[in-house]
Amino acid sequence: MSRKSEIIDALIMKIKEQGITRDFTLSELADSVNIGKSTLYEYFSSKDEILKEAITEFINQSIASLSLEVIGENASFEELFKSQMTSIFAVAKESRMIMETMTKDIAECVPVSIREDMKAKMQETRDVLLKRFHDFFKIGIEEGVISANLTEATVFIIRSLTVGSIMSYSQFPGTLSIDVVVDELYRAVLALTN
Repeated sequence: MSRKSEIIDALIMKIKEQGITRDFTLSELADSVNIGKSTLYEYFSSKDEILKEAITEFINQSIASLSLEVIGENASFEELFKSQMTSIFAVAKESRMIMETMTKDIAECVPVSIREDMKAKMQETRDVLLKRFHDFFKIGIEEGVISANLTEATVFIIRSLTVGSIMSYSQFPGTLSIDVVVDELYRAVLALTN
């Protein structure tokens, strides 16, 4: 691993633990990778550049871990739903910051130079996930486990329940199993859709 990657990884670890903040010091970052503060400037021109690269890499890693690849051609609605939700809950639990970046309001402390890129990447990810869930629900309708006549209000409640569950789980201090939460969410979605 290159020294530059070590620096980025050290800052990503801080982001995962504390969210996006500008209150980190370059001295603190340099100490965490056993280099002098001036050595940071051999790899980056400014604190904002370090933050920009770390945030960009963090978002890319988080999005990659959402399992956006095809889960399986013959998978059932239950398998598709639970697989996708499990990966989303795992990312949410790993880092509360990813939940902050998944919202439309990007933290003010993010360098202006990447705000628009972040918003675009998050919107692209939301669009992919929404399309995926739409496709899952079509399979559920074909399987007969979901009613074909969902109202706009029901769809709204399902989205709210899902997003609220993810946000709550990301901040839940206990040791609730992701599988238990996803199973209960699946049952609630079935109850709402029939």
